[in-house]
Amino acid sequence: NNASVTVHLHRNIFMTTATPHLGQSFNCFYSAPRFVEILFARMLKQTGMDLFFIPTTKSKTGSKGKRASPAAGTDDQVLVDGRQEEEGGELVELEETTLLLFQMATNYEIFLQPMTMFQKRVAYINVFKSDFQVHTSTASFSTDRSTYPHIIEENYIQEGKEEGLSFVVATCTTERDDNILRSKTPCHVSNDTNFKEKISELNLIMSDKLNALGWTKVFVDTRHYSPIKTLPKTCKPPSRELWNNFVEEKSTSTVSPGSNVHSFHATSGSTARAVSLLSGGFDFVLKGEEEPLIAVTQASSSRPQAKKVVESREILKFMTKNDRVQIPIGHNLIVVNSKNRRYQE
Repeated sequence: NNASVTVHLHRNIFMTTATPHLGQSFNCFYSAPRFVEILFARMLKQTGMDLFFIPTTKSKTGSKGKRASPAAGTDDQVLVDGRQEEEGGELVELEETTLLLFQMATNYEIFLQPMTMFQKRVAYINVFKSDFQVHTSTASFSTDRSTYPHIIEENYIQEGKEEGLSFVVATCTTERDDNILRSKTPCHVSNDTNFKEKISELNLIMSDKLNALGWTKVFVDTRHYSPIKTLPKTCKPPSRELWNNFVEEKSTSTVSPGSNVHSFHATSGSTARAVSLLSGGFDFVLKGEEEPLIAVTQASSSRPQAKKVVESREILKFMTKNDRVQIPIGHNLIVVNSKNRRYQE
Protein backbone atom coordinates (compact mmCIF):
# COMPACT_ATOMS: atom_id res chain seq x y z
CA ASN A 1 0.00 0.00 0.00
CA ASN A 2 2.93 2.33 0.57
CA ALA A 3 4.48 1.61 -2.82
CA SER A 4 4.58 4.63 -5.12
CA VAL A 5 2.59 4.42 -8.33
CA THR A 6 3.52 6.27 -11.49
CA VAL A 7 0.67 7.08 -13.82
CA HIS A 8 1.52 8.03 -17.39
CA LEU A 9 -1.06 10.20 -19.11
CA HIS A 10 -0.96 10.34 -22.89
CA ARG A 11 -2.53 13.17 -24.83
CA ASN A 12 -4.28 11.06 -27.43
CA ILE A 13 -7.50 12.72 -28.59
CA PHE A 14 -8.84 16.21 -27.98
CA MET A 15 -12.53 16.20 -28.88
CA THR A 16 -14.86 19.16 -29.05
CA THR A 17 -18.58 18.99 -29.76
CA ALA A 18 -20.74 21.88 -31.01
CA THR A 19 -18.43 24.45 -29.44
CA PRO A 20 -18.44 28.20 -30.31
CA HIS A 21 -14.73 28.44 -31.12
CA LEU A 22 -15.06 31.80 -32.90
CA GLY A 23 -17.50 33.23 -30.39
CA GLN A 24 -21.08 34.22 -31.11
CA SER A 25 -20.75 37.76 -32.42
CA PHE A 26 -22.31 37.69 -35.92
CA ASN A 27 -22.13 33.90 -35.71
CA CYS A 28 -25.62 33.35 -34.33
CA PHE A 29 -28.48 31.37 -35.82
CA TYR A 30 -30.29 34.63 -36.55
CA SER A 31 -28.39 37.74 -37.50
CA ALA A 32 -28.96 40.48 -34.93
CA PRO A 33 -27.89 44.12 -34.62
CA ARG A 34 -24.91 44.79 -32.40
CA PHE A 35 -26.96 46.43 -29.63
CA VAL A 36 -29.05 43.24 -29.34
CA GLU A 37 -25.87 41.18 -28.98
CA ILE A 38 -24.70 43.47 -26.20
CA LEU A 39 -27.99 43.21 -24.31
CA PHE A 40 -28.00 39.42 -24.61
CA ALA A 41 -24.33 39.21 -23.62
CA ARG A 42 -24.94 41.15 -20.43
CA MET A 43 -27.66 38.69 -19.48
CA LEU A 44 -25.02 35.94 -19.61
CA LYS A 45 -22.57 38.09 -17.61
CA GLN A 46 -18.84 37.50 -18.18
CA THR A 47 -19.33 34.44 -20.37
CA GLY A 48 -21.63 36.39 -22.63
CA MET A 49 -19.21 39.32 -22.74
CA ASP A 50 -16.47 36.97 -23.91
CA LEU A 51 -18.61 35.11 -26.47
CA PHE A 52 -19.96 38.30 -28.03
CA PHE A 53 -16.64 40.17 -28.06
CA ILE A 54 -17.71 42.85 -25.63
CA PRO A 55 -14.45 44.71 -24.83
CA THR A 56 -12.96 44.53 -21.37
CA THR A 57 -10.68 47.53 -20.97
CA LYS A 58 -7.54 48.09 -18.99
CA SER A 59 -7.60 51.54 -17.47
CA LYS A 60 -4.56 53.56 -16.43
CA THR A 61 -6.45 55.15 -13.56
CA GLY A 62 -8.32 52.18 -12.15
CA SER A 63 -9.12 48.52 -12.41
CA LYS A 64 -12.78 48.87 -13.38
CA GLY A 65 -13.57 46.50 -16.20
CA LYS A 66 -10.15 44.90 -15.99
CA ARG A 67 -9.86 41.21 -16.85
CA ALA A 68 -7.07 39.07 -15.45
CA SER A 69 -5.89 37.44 -18.67
CA PRO A 70 -2.85 35.15 -18.82
CA ALA A 71 -2.23 36.43 -22.31
CA ALA A 72 -2.21 40.10 -21.42
CA GLY A 73 0.88 41.92 -22.57
CA THR A 74 1.75 39.46 -25.34
CA ASP A 75 2.28 40.23 -29.00
CA ASP A 76 -1.13 38.78 -29.84
CA GLN A 77 -3.16 41.49 -28.12
CA VAL A 78 -6.09 43.05 -29.92
CA LEU A 79 -5.67 46.79 -29.81
CA VAL A 80 -8.63 49.04 -30.45
CA ASP A 81 -7.49 52.54 -31.34
CA GLY A 82 -9.37 55.62 -30.19
CA ARG A 83 -10.76 56.84 -26.92
CA GLN A 84 -14.39 55.89 -27.31
CA GLU A 85 -16.63 53.46 -29.09
CA GLU A 86 -20.38 53.96 -29.29
CA GLU A 87 -22.39 50.75 -29.01
CA GLY A 88 -26.14 50.66 -28.37
CA GLY A 89 -26.16 54.35 -27.44
CA GLU A 90 -23.49 53.87 -24.79
CA LEU A 91 -19.97 55.29 -24.77
CA VAL A 92 -17.29 52.87 -23.66
CA GLU A 93 -13.83 54.18 -22.83
CA LEU A 94 -11.22 52.17 -24.71
CA GLU A 95 -7.49 52.47 -24.29
CA GLU A 96 -6.31 48.89 -24.74
CA THR A 97 -8.59 45.88 -25.15
CA THR A 98 -7.87 42.19 -24.85
CA LEU A 99 -10.47 39.77 -26.20
CA LEU A 100 -10.24 36.42 -24.45
CA LEU A 101 -11.51 34.24 -27.32
CA PHE A 102 -9.09 35.87 -29.74
CA GLN A 103 -6.24 35.10 -27.36
CA MET A 104 -7.35 31.50 -26.98
CA ALA A 105 -7.46 31.01 -30.74
CA THR A 106 -4.23 32.80 -31.65
CA ASN A 107 -1.73 32.78 -28.78
CA TYR A 108 0.67 29.95 -29.56
CA GLU A 109 2.72 29.78 -26.36
CA ILE A 110 -0.18 29.74 -23.93
CA PHE A 111 -3.10 28.13 -25.79
CA LEU A 112 -2.21 26.58 -29.16
CA GLN A 113 1.08 24.88 -28.31
CA PRO A 114 -0.53 22.67 -25.63
CA MET A 115 -3.13 21.66 -28.23
CA THR A 116 -0.38 20.40 -30.55
CA MET A 117 0.59 17.82 -27.94
CA PHE A 118 -2.51 15.74 -28.67
CA GLN A 119 -2.14 12.98 -31.24
CA LYS A 120 -5.44 13.94 -32.83
CA ARG A 121 -7.97 16.76 -32.62
CA VAL A 122 -11.61 16.06 -33.53
CA ALA A 123 -14.49 18.52 -33.87
CA TYR A 124 -18.14 17.50 -34.27
CA ILE A 125 -20.28 20.08 -36.07
CA ASN A 126 -24.04 20.31 -36.65
CA VAL A 127 -24.95 21.39 -40.17
CA PHE A 128 -27.95 22.54 -42.26
CA LYS A 129 -29.13 25.02 -39.61
CA SER A 130 -30.02 22.30 -37.12
CA ASP A 131 -28.22 23.88 -34.14
CA PHE A 132 -29.71 27.02 -32.61
CA GLN A 133 -27.11 27.52 -29.87
CA VAL A 134 -23.91 26.99 -31.88
CA HIS A 135 -23.93 27.92 -35.55
CA THR A 136 -21.95 25.85 -38.08
CA SER A 137 -19.53 28.71 -38.70
CA THR A 138 -18.30 29.00 -35.12
CA ALA A 139 -18.45 25.24 -34.42
CA SER A 140 -16.24 24.48 -37.45
CA PHE A 141 -14.23 27.72 -37.10
CA SER A 142 -15.00 28.52 -40.73
CA THR A 143 -15.57 31.94 -42.26
CA ASP A 144 -16.84 33.13 -45.60
CA ARG A 145 -13.38 34.59 -46.28
CA SER A 146 -11.13 31.68 -45.35
CA THR A 147 -9.57 29.62 -48.13
CA TYR A 148 -7.90 27.14 -45.76
CA PRO A 149 -7.92 23.74 -47.52
CA HIS A 150 -9.91 20.80 -46.16
CA ILE A 151 -9.25 17.28 -47.42
CA ILE A 152 -12.45 15.26 -47.81
CA GLU A 153 -11.70 11.92 -46.20
CA GLU A 154 -15.23 10.52 -46.37
CA ASN A 155 -18.40 11.79 -48.00
CA TYR A 156 -21.40 9.73 -47.00
CA ILE A 157 -23.88 9.28 -49.83
CA GLN A 158 -26.79 6.92 -49.34
CA GLU A 159 -29.52 6.14 -51.80
CA GLY A 160 -33.13 5.69 -50.77
CA LYS A 161 -35.43 7.32 -48.28
CA GLU A 162 -34.39 10.30 -46.23
CA GLU A 163 -34.82 8.28 -43.05
CA GLY A 164 -31.94 6.09 -44.21
CA LEU A 165 -29.47 8.94 -44.51
CA SER A 166 -26.22 8.65 -42.60
CA PHE A 167 -25.91 10.63 -39.38
CA VAL A 168 -22.52 11.84 -40.69
CA VAL A 169 -22.54 14.01 -43.80
CA ALA A 170 -18.79 14.21 -44.34
CA THR A 171 -15.44 13.93 -42.61
CA CYS A 172 -12.73 16.42 -43.52
CA THR A 173 -9.21 17.00 -42.28
CA THR A 174 -6.92 20.01 -42.18
CA GLU A 175 -3.15 19.70 -42.21
CA ARG A 176 -0.99 21.18 -39.48
CA ASP A 177 0.96 24.29 -40.44
CA ASP A 178 3.55 25.36 -37.87
CA ASN A 179 4.39 28.53 -39.79
CA ILE A 180 0.84 29.81 -39.32
CA LEU A 181 0.69 28.61 -35.72
CA ARG A 182 3.89 30.36 -34.67
CA SER A 183 3.34 33.57 -36.60
CA LYS A 184 2.59 36.69 -34.56
CA THR A 185 -0.79 38.09 -35.49
CA PRO A 186 -1.59 41.28 -33.58
CA CYS A 187 -4.80 42.77 -34.92
CA HIS A 188 -4.89 46.55 -34.79
CA VAL A 189 -8.42 47.63 -35.54
CA SER A 190 -9.67 51.18 -35.77
CA ASN A 191 -12.93 52.59 -34.55
CA ASP A 192 -13.28 54.13 -37.98
CA THR A 193 -13.92 50.63 -39.26
CA ASN A 194 -17.40 49.12 -39.22
CA PHE A 195 -17.66 46.82 -36.19
CA LYS A 196 -18.90 43.90 -38.29
CA GLU A 197 -15.82 44.23 -40.48
CA LYS A 198 -13.65 44.15 -37.36
CA ILE A 199 -15.26 40.90 -36.23
CA SER A 200 -14.90 39.46 -39.73
CA GLU A 201 -11.17 40.19 -39.71
CA LEU A 202 -10.71 38.75 -36.21
CA ASN A 203 -12.66 35.62 -37.14
CA LEU A 204 -10.51 35.10 -40.23
CA ILE A 205 -7.31 35.21 -38.17
CA MET A 206 -8.79 32.89 -35.55
CA SER A 207 -10.10 30.48 -38.17
CA ASP A 208 -6.77 30.08 -39.96
CA LYS A 209 -4.86 29.70 -36.70
CA LEU A 210 -7.19 27.00 -35.39
CA ASN A 211 -7.27 25.15 -38.71
CA ALA A 212 -3.47 25.15 -38.72
CA LEU A 213 -3.49 22.87 -35.66
CA GLY A 214 -4.59 19.99 -37.88
CA TRP A 215 -8.11 18.68 -37.30
CA THR A 216 -10.54 15.96 -38.18
CA LYS A 217 -13.91 17.66 -38.64
CA VAL A 218 -17.04 15.52 -38.54
CA PHE A 219 -20.09 17.24 -40.03
CA VAL A 220 -23.31 15.69 -38.76
CA ASP A 221 -26.96 16.02 -39.74
CA THR A 222 -29.28 15.41 -36.77
CA ARG A 223 -32.53 16.54 -38.38
CA HIS A 224 -33.90 13.06 -39.05
CA TYR A 225 -33.11 12.01 -35.48
CA SER A 226 -35.07 14.84 -33.91
CA PRO A 227 -38.08 13.82 -31.81
CA ILE A 228 -39.80 16.87 -33.34
CA LYS A 229 -40.90 16.13 -36.89
CA THR A 230 -39.34 18.21 -39.68
CA LEU A 231 -41.02 19.05 -42.97
CA PRO A 232 -39.36 19.52 -46.38
CA LYS A 233 -39.42 22.88 -48.12
CA THR A 234 -40.81 22.03 -51.52
CA CYS A 235 -39.28 25.14 -53.09
CA LYS A 236 -35.69 24.20 -52.15
CA PRO A 237 -33.48 21.30 -53.32
CA PRO A 238 -32.17 18.92 -50.63
CA SER A 239 -29.19 20.41 -48.83
CA ARG A 240 -27.26 17.15 -48.79
CA GLU A 241 -27.83 16.69 -52.48
CA LEU A 242 -26.38 20.13 -53.17
CA TRP A 243 -23.32 19.29 -51.08
CA ASN A 244 -22.87 15.89 -52.76
CA ASN A 245 -23.15 17.42 -56.22
CA PHE A 246 -20.55 20.04 -55.28
CA VAL A 247 -18.16 17.35 -54.07
CA GLU A 248 -18.72 15.24 -57.19
CA GLU A 249 -17.81 18.19 -59.40
CA LYS A 250 -14.54 18.73 -57.56
CA SER A 251 -11.48 17.34 -59.30
CA THR A 252 -9.63 14.56 -57.51
CA SER A 253 -6.06 15.30 -56.45
CA THR A 254 -3.19 13.16 -55.28
CA VAL A 255 -2.55 13.80 -51.61
CA SER A 256 0.22 12.13 -49.67
CA PRO A 257 -0.59 11.14 -46.06
CA GLY A 258 1.03 13.58 -43.67
CA SER A 259 1.58 16.15 -46.40
CA ASN A 260 1.09 19.88 -46.12
CA VAL A 261 -1.82 21.09 -48.22
CA HIS A 262 -2.28 24.75 -49.07
CA SER A 263 -4.65 26.72 -51.25
CA PHE A 264 -3.82 29.39 -53.80
CA HIS A 265 -5.44 30.83 -56.89
CA ALA A 266 -4.31 30.47 -60.48
CA THR A 267 -3.44 33.65 -62.32
CA SER A 268 -5.58 34.76 -65.21
CA GLY A 269 -5.06 32.67 -68.33
CA SER A 270 -3.12 29.93 -66.59
CA THR A 271 -3.49 26.35 -67.74
CA ALA A 272 -3.36 23.15 -65.75
CA ARG A 273 0.25 22.48 -64.92
CA ALA A 274 2.55 21.21 -62.21
CA VAL A 275 5.27 23.35 -60.73
CA SER A 276 7.96 22.03 -58.43
CA LEU A 277 9.05 24.19 -55.52
CA LEU A 278 12.63 23.21 -54.71
CA SER A 279 12.53 24.41 -51.10
CA GLY A 280 10.59 21.64 -49.40
CA GLY A 281 9.75 19.56 -52.44
CA PHE A 282 6.14 20.65 -52.89
CA ASP A 283 4.08 19.87 -55.96
CA PHE A 284 1.70 22.61 -57.06
CA VAL A 285 -1.33 21.56 -59.07
CA LEU A 286 -3.11 24.46 -60.72
CA LYS A 287 -6.51 23.97 -62.30
CA GLY A 288 -7.69 26.29 -65.05
CA GLU A 289 -8.34 29.99 -65.21
CA GLU A 290 -9.18 31.65 -61.88
CA GLU A 291 -9.88 28.28 -60.27
CA PRO A 292 -8.53 27.51 -56.80
CA LEU A 293 -5.53 25.31 -56.45
CA ILE A 294 -6.79 21.82 -55.76
CA ALA A 295 -3.85 20.47 -53.79
CA VAL A 296 -0.25 21.07 -52.82
CA THR A 297 1.43 17.92 -51.57
CA GLN A 298 4.78 17.16 -50.08
CA ALA A 299 6.73 14.04 -50.98
CA SER A 300 6.08 11.20 -48.57
CA SER A 301 7.24 7.65 -48.23
CA SER A 302 3.61 6.62 -47.75
CA ARG A 303 1.55 5.78 -50.78
CA PRO A 304 -0.29 8.83 -52.18
CA GLN A 305 -4.08 8.77 -52.15
CA ALA A 306 -6.67 10.34 -54.43
CA LYS A 307 -8.52 12.98 -52.41
CA LYS A 308 -10.73 15.97 -53.01
CA VAL A 309 -9.87 19.29 -51.42
CA VAL A 310 -12.31 22.11 -50.67
CA GLU A 311 -11.90 25.50 -49.05
CA SER A 312 -13.20 26.48 -45.64
CA ARG A 313 -15.55 29.07 -47.13
CA GLU A 314 -16.96 26.48 -49.55
CA ILE A 315 -17.79 24.14 -46.68
CA LEU A 316 -19.55 26.97 -44.86
CA LYS A 317 -21.54 27.90 -47.95
CA PHE A 318 -23.02 24.43 -48.45
CA MET A 319 -23.22 23.25 -44.83
CA THR A 320 -25.40 26.21 -43.83
CA LYS A 321 -28.13 25.64 -46.38
CA ASN A 322 -31.50 24.44 -45.12
CA ASP A 323 -34.20 22.63 -47.04
CA ARG A 324 -36.52 21.77 -44.13
CA VAL A 325 -38.93 23.46 -41.75
CA GLN A 326 -37.55 22.48 -38.37
CA ILE A 327 -37.03 23.39 -34.75
CA PRO A 328 -33.22 23.51 -34.50
CA ILE A 329 -32.55 21.29 -31.47
CA GLY A 330 -29.49 19.61 -32.95
CA HIS A 331 -27.31 20.93 -30.14
CA ASN A 332 -29.25 18.90 -27.59
CA LEU A 333 -29.07 15.82 -29.82
CA ILE A 334 -25.32 15.89 -30.37
CA VAL A 335 -24.22 16.97 -26.89
CA VAL A 336 -24.42 14.18 -24.32
CA ASN A 337 -26.79 15.37 -21.65
CA SER A 338 -28.54 13.22 -19.05
CA LYS A 339 -29.49 15.78 -16.44
CA ASN A 340 -33.07 14.50 -16.49
CA ARG A 341 -35.18 11.71 -17.99
CA ARG A 342 -36.48 13.86 -20.84
CA TYR A 343 -32.96 14.61 -22.03
CA GLN A 344 -32.02 10.94 -21.72
CA GLU A 345 -34.93 9.94 -23.94
